[in-house]
Amino acid sequence: MRTTMCLLCCLLLACVWPLRAQQTTVKGLTNERGTSQKERGTQTRDAATTVRPEDQLIELEKQWAEAAVKGDVGFFEHIATADYAIVDCDGSVRNKQQEIASSRQETQTSQTVEDLKVRVYGRSAVVVGRFTIAGTYAGQANNLSGNFTDVWIRPNRTWLLASTQNTCKAAEGAQNANPAVDKTETAERDAEKELIQLEKQRAEEELRGLENEAVQAELRADMPALDRIFSDDWIVVDEDAQVRDKKAEFEPYKTGEEKVTAGRLDDMSVRLFGEAAVVIGRYMFKGSFQGKPFDIKGRFTDVWARRNGRWQIVSGQNTAIPEDNATEFPPDPFFIAKEKEIWESLKHKDTSAATRLLADDFVGMYDFGFFTKSEWIKQIDGQYTIGDYTIEAVKLLRASPTTVLLLYKSTCKGTGEWAEFCSRAQYISDLWVERHGQWLALFSQDTRAR
Repeated sequence: MRTTMCLLCCLLLACVWPLRAQQTTVKGLTNERGTSQKERGTQTRDAATTVRPEDQLIELEKQWAEAAVKGDVGFFEHIATADYAIVDCDGSVRNKQQEIASSRQETQTSQTVEDLKVRVYGRSAVVVGRFTIAGTYAGQANNLSGNFTDVWIRPNRTWLLASTQNTCKAAEGAQNANPAVDKTETAERDAEKELIQLEKQRAEEELRGLENEAVQAELRADMPALDRIFSDDWIVVDEDAQVRDKKAEFEPYKTGEEKVTAGRLDDMSVRLFGEAAVVIGRYMFKGSFQGKPFDIKGRFTDVWARRNGRWQIVSGQNTAIPEDNATEFPPDPFFIAKEKEIWESLKHKDTSAATRLLADDFVGMYDFGFFTKSEWIKQIDGQYTIGDYTIEAVKLLRASPTTVLLLYKSTCKGTGEWAEFCSRAQYISDLWVERHGQWLALFSQDTRAR
């Protein structure tokens, strides 16, 4: 009996084992890359332990490109993170759902990805490469080539696509060959949510501060500061789809060939992935290179890695915003953040911040009368102190490409002469205008809520 059972077991194992071996492969799912779609292919359940991450990611990139030609968008829905974002060749930003909608309008006859460079940082990775696409978009010819930066994360055993930025090369004889495209977060699930959120906010603030510090270092041509912020293995894909390393990028600062006279960043969003982070935002720089002036606006994606407790930029990509898109509105959170800056200037008695945020011809209208900019700033010094405030029920009216009306309800807590006034709920209307590339508060009105 024991012999018979062993024989039966052996027969069963011989039949079942090949089936199990075949089930380890996940069939190709496809994903697309906006106007420069690439399809990603198969991953195996055991690939994380049997294949080098670099090889696995290269294979994903190549198989993604192959699947794009088939027009299958299923992989993108499966593999992209919920907070996936793409900065496309024309400077537009789309989320996951917008990218799905955009990809359904594209038909590709061919796509290649090559010159792939992969850098892995624990459970995060950056893939930089070149792409060439032939096909149509919304019925129009769509033949593109350029460079891309993909950010991948591995929260478990599967690589997920978190972010993409594309920079297209201009066609010969054309200044801008980018086609028109529709313009188009994973919640922390942890028992210590409040602590994690606080750490996240601190890290985001630190990264925003470091981004702005890098701009100031470029303005001063401060090489020690730039050397500290940018990693030695940093690479960037510039507006012309050229790939440069740290030495090539900053050598002109040393020699004086390149001088930056003005620069600023705005509309920055930060996403954290453990010891890595992705910052997406807009930039404006003016200056000269080899004696020729430049004035450029665009969108950037910076990949940061925390090494030995210190954040450094390890990869970047820039995409110029064409002139016909230069008046593109910042998203709603941008204006809410601006409003918070004004409240914070009151809270911390920061007159310099208030001076920067208010237009010189600012007027405030309140139940006691009008305030000019100087009168509004003067109140910060002595009339009352803000301890806390709320911004809720927000509405935005976009009156023109350079004008936004922000409406919301607010209460605050404070001490001093106007403490009682502050504690009453108010409906607030603030008018923001863009002047010389900066958004400024031009008018404000408070109405007591009943």
